[in-house]
Amino acid sequence: MHRRRSALSLSAAALLLGGVPLLAGCGSEAHPGAAALVDGDRIEVSSVQARAEAVRDAQRAVPNGERLLEQTGPLPRYTLNYMLRERVVEETAANLGVDDLTRREVQKFRTEQENARGGPEAYEAFMLQQTVAPDQIDTVLRMQLLIDRIAQKLGVGPQTPNADEVLNAEFVETAQALDIDVNPRYGEWNVEMVSLTGGTEPWIKPAPVPQEPA
Repeated sequence: MHRRRSALSLSAAALLLGGVPLLAGCGSEAHPGAAALVDGDRIEVSSVQARAEAVRDAQRAVPNGERLLEQTGPLPRYTLNYMLRERVVEETAANLGVDDLTRREVQKFRTEQENARGGPEAYEAFMLQQTVAPDQIDTVLRMQLLIDRIAQKLGVGPQTPNADEVLNAEFVETAQALDIDVNPRYGEWNVEMVSLTGGTEPWIKPAPVPQEPA
């Protein structure tokens, strides 16, 4: 039996994938070689580029790769945004004492998601449309599970009034404490939205709805 995902979890997942705004720090002068500083720790430009290129490589390798490449927006900025949110979620989970996820738990969750999408290959194809390369899937699923644990620790769920606002407020508090400073080439970090802002191009262009064969 597959584990049901709550509405809160789905909202949180969208947040991680860039569909829902999260927090803010203000961008400052660029630090040579750094895409961002998080509590003084550097996120190197090379790390952002490598993670983005892994998605590009995976897109090129599939039959509809050219279409995926055309639909994907400014991937390095999207990638950095996710990396910053990832750090916020990890820090929040650690602060609340719910960061002890095991690899087995992540793999179990992945199997559930694969089964729900028609198998591993179909699930990887779906995630690639969300600009997640196959070797990045476990990281994304770990973040979703951590968000679930954070929500449970805070005592919020799908039936809780303003559940997303309660959860987001916790992330904002963490992000403010982390003192996030972004290289202006990637945009500005908005703490109240937990998101990079300032670009004019969408991060992910919507994929066309597949047509049923006649």
